[in-house]
Amino acid sequence: MIMIDTHIWVWLANQDSRLSLDYRRSLELEIQNAPLMVSDISLWEIQTAVACGGMTLPLPLDEWFQKATNPSVIELQRITSEVVVEINNLIPFHKDPADRIIAATARVLEVPLATHDKDIIKSGAVPIWRP
Repeated sequence: MIMIDTHIWVWLANQDSRLSLDYRRSLELEIQNAPLMVSDISLWEIQTAVACGGMTLPLPLDEWFQKATNPSVIELQRITSEVVVEINNLIPFHKDPADRIIAATARVLEVPLATHDKDIIKSGAVPIWRP
């Protein structure tokens, strides 16, 4: 089981070329064993990016979410009190609150995180999934 960062989720769902073919295939193999985990905060990150014009989706937001949250592919992870407390163990860390929540969620669930975020990778705060 692995958690995926917001950008990995968007790239995977949209068949974006920023996700290499090998990386994509490895994620698809993972899905055969268990859905990929995504933090609830990723829903907000995507909505905010779309609303501000920083991201364009191939479908209206509600339709994209409906398709992209297929439970056989994605398992949404709640932001629990355990996750919020774990954020305290990340200091100093990335200033982006969503990234802190995503990393803390991966730590609480004891799963690696698939991300291309250089600040998260550099921090060493969470094991990084590699194909």
